[in-house]
Formats: sequence, structure tokens, C-alpha cells
Amino acid sequence: NLHSATFQAVVLDYDGTLCDERARDQPIAQELAAELSRLLEAGVAVGIATGRGKSVRKDLQKCLDVKFWKKVIVGYYNGADIGLLSENNLPDGTERVARALEPVAAALTSNPPLMNMAKVEPRPSQITVMPKQPGTSDEVWNALIQIVKHLDVPGVSVLRSSHSLDVLAPEVTKLSVVRRVAAEIDDGAPILCIGDRGQWPGNDHLLLSQPYSLSVDEVSADPSTCWNLSTPGTRGPQVALEYLKSLRLARGGVRLRLKGFSRREP
Repeated sequence: NLHSATFQAVVLDYDGTLCDERARDQPIAQELAAELSRLLEAGVAVGIATGRGKSVRKDLQKCLDVKFWKKVIVGYYNGADIGLLSENNLPDGTERVARALEPVAAALTSNPPLMNMAKVEPRPSQITVMPKQPGTSDEVWNALIQIVKHLDVPGVSVLRSSHSLDVLAPEVTKLSVVRRVAAEIDDGAPILCIGDRGQWPGNDHLLLSQPYSLSVDEVSADPSTCWNLSTPGTRGPQVALEYLKSLRLARGGVRLRLKGFSRREP
């Protein structure tokens, strides 16, 4: 199915997929930027679904030509705030939270053990919890999930990314980015989704639950999607580059042509 589909759009996670988790303060590699530019030049819609805020906008603006900025859709804070790369007023990074997250924010900031282990960054529809010390992510996760589950706020979810833990307001999802991108292309046209955290509670779990999705790292238990078809021994941006290079121009979009997999034309 992946090889027979013609894609008009690609939606990608950022950290751990396009950006190396060990170099979050650096723009994406030039080779990856070149591949994104190639797709945009061919008329393929590109969406970016990230848990981060304006730092992603600034980094993408550095590595993509300004002529492409109005063609790239960016979903900040896990899809809570969506707009074009050219919109410099996005995202809303004010340190206030939605009403549903108020009891969560209060509980987190008043919990000394958690605050000793992690930094808490409130945003309108997302609370980001970042471990202060490497290797303590599981300990912070256990403390965080216990606090949030005890509060039992309807619709609030907790996810893990390659660098942080995110508490999301109800209905906040990276699928909102997919829906926004889908509105820009032909009705019902396939969209290829690429991320790194496909296994729950990874923050790409829903993104990579789509019919056409590839992981650059962790996969879900669903055998019909969220596949990792990369060269053995590789992961992250290196795999994202492999996938993007395998998207070949075709009538009406691009087709996936991964090495080592049989291709059956429809």
C-alpha cells in the first residue's frame, strides 16, 4: 500500500525525526532541508507537528527559503496552535494555561519532589515537564502520571517525546495538523506521516496511527501501520532523510520507493 499510494502531502514530527534530540539548539541538517525544499518545489504540502514552540519556527525559517514559508503548515505544542511558517505571531507562548489545565499546573508546581527533578513550563494548552538530569525521565514520568491521574481531569492526556513529558489540554492532538494539511490537498488524497515515538505514550502515537505512516525509531503494536522500514542500525534524522529521499516525483504527487521492498503498481 505504501508503494502504490501517490502522496500529495507529508506530515513530520520535529524532535527526534527532523532534528537530532542531542542537538535541539541547532537547525535541521542541510540535506533534510534540501529534501523538504524539493518536495515543496514539486507542490507537495508539508506539515510539521511539534511539541515545541517558536524555536521550531525560527529554525525552519533559517533553513528553508522564504518562498516556501507560506506553503509549510506548523502545528506547535502538539497541534494546539497551528499556522503557516510565515506567521511570526505564532505560537502563543504566554505562560498561562487553559481552564482544564489549571488544577494540573497548580498540583505540579506545588509538588516539591517533582519540582526538584524537573522544570515545568506552562503554555495555554500544554504543560511541558523537562527532567533536569539525564537518565531521570522514567522517574519524572512516574511522578507526573501519578499526579495527573489522581486529579482525573476529563480529556487531559500525558505523552512523552524524545526530550520532555507533555500534559495536553482536551482535544489537543497532532492529528489536528494532519486535518489542516488535508484541507489544502485533494479530498481524500493519501498523506504520509513520519515520526519517532509511535508506541504509546509516545507523542507520535496518534500521528503514526494513520493509514500511511513510518517511524524513524519506535513502532506501535499495530501491524498495519507505523512501520520502521529503515536501514538496520539507523534511527532518527538519518532515517527521515532516507524516507524523504525515497519519495520520487510522480503524476499527482510523490511515491515511496524504498530500497529492498517489492513494488506493485496499481
